[in-house]
Amino acid sequence: MGIDWEGILGSGDLASAYESLVYDAGKYFGGSYDYEDEEPTHCHGKWNGESVRFSRYWSGHYFTDEECEKLLNGETINVHGLRKTKTGNTYGVAGKLDKLTYKGHEYVGFSIIENTGVEEYNSWCGHRFTDSEKELLEKGEEVYCADLVNKDGKSFRAYLHYDTEEKRIVPRFINRQDTVKPDKELPFTEEMSELPF
Repeated sequence: MGIDWEGILGSGDLASAYESLVYDAGKYFGGSYDYEDEEPTHCHGKWNGESVRFSRYWSGHYFTDEECEKLLNGETINVHGLRKTKTGNTYGVAGKLDKLTYKGHEYVGFSIIENTGVEEYNSWCGHRFTDSEKELLEKGEEVYCADLVNKDGKSFRAYLHYDTEEKRIVPRFINRQDTVKPDKELPFTEEMSELPF
């Protein structure tokens, strides 16, 4: 015999009823947590003719009331300023609501349609970009880096530029026999004297 949640929580939107029950339980047990002071955690409304509820939080972004309204109307929205944990680079995406599945459970949530690209690169292959290097990359110019490290831990040098079509950093590799000096050389610092070349 299963639990009759509809009988306990009432009919209608079970998720909202559950949140209300948890809030009341918190007050009963002396909790001072007040949900009214906090931003709402979910958007509620009609989407494709059905009542839906979806999380306002997605990958560190909080959907505003305006964004929720656009999503419920079936529109595509752009989300900017997302941050990659490993590199710290910020990027953006375009997406809309869609029916998704997680571990066999179907739900309505934000779905990426297109990666709109990296908005700001902070590092690439172990090299942390200075503000002046970021400016050069934004202008589409190359930056010479002598302190790059691949995923196997091997050091290499390359000219880097940001490809706007591919929306990523693209290296132009330098052969060891190259005697051509970089045209955009970084200023020499004491840390560079410790490099293994």
